[in-house]
Amino acid sequence: MNLMESISEIIQLSKSRIAKDSAIVLTGNTLSAGLAFITTILITRTLGPAEFGLFALALAVIGIASQFSDFGIGTGMVRFAALFLNTAGIS
Repeated sequence: MNLMESISEIIQLSKSRIAKDSAIVLTGNTLSAGLAFITTILITRTLGPAEFGLFALALAVIGIASQFSDFGIGTGMVRFAALFLNTAGIS
């Protein structure tokens, strides 16, 4: 495969819907992380060290609890929805 064919394949991939949707998700995740970073800076400057420590502890506990609260429901929904659509003959 020569260079021009590789470039052509990359262009085709970038035009695909999957690539566009992935770019939208990546942009959203990047903006979310940036907003969280700015919010953390503002909260840190507003609260004192002791209060921010309590805030960080609460966030850690909530983060750990949210990992256990899901119990794989999202993954199961995707799997069973795909199985249902496959058995129903829906593409």
